[in-house]
Amino acid sequence: MKDAIFQLCDQIRETSFSLQSHLRHGHVEKVYENGLFHRLRKQGLSVIQQHPLSVLDEDGTLLGEFTADLFVNSQLIVEPVAPSSTNTWPNYSDISAPRESNTVSS
Repeated sequence: MKDAIFQLCDQIRETSFSLQSHLRHGHVEKVYENGLFHRLRKQGLSVIQQHPLSVLDEDGTLLGEFTADLFVNSQLIVEPVAPSSTNTWPNYSDISAPRESNTVSS
């Protein structure tokens, strides 16, 4: 059985592909972000748009601030990319889990 985080990644990926199939290419990135936000919330997931995160060094020193396009279940950062006719969306590198040691929810 897959870990819960991998199941969540699969769910987000499948939802992203379904949205992209519906919208196709040609919209600005914010449209895809809003669409994914809407569809993930409809599935009962906790999703926050434009969520600020602090990035910390191992000793707790603040290295900078980051705003996640989508922060899902307080576990995954999702950065949607608008598709073109030559790429697919989402890029697998655009979904990542923040490491607790260096990212703090603001």
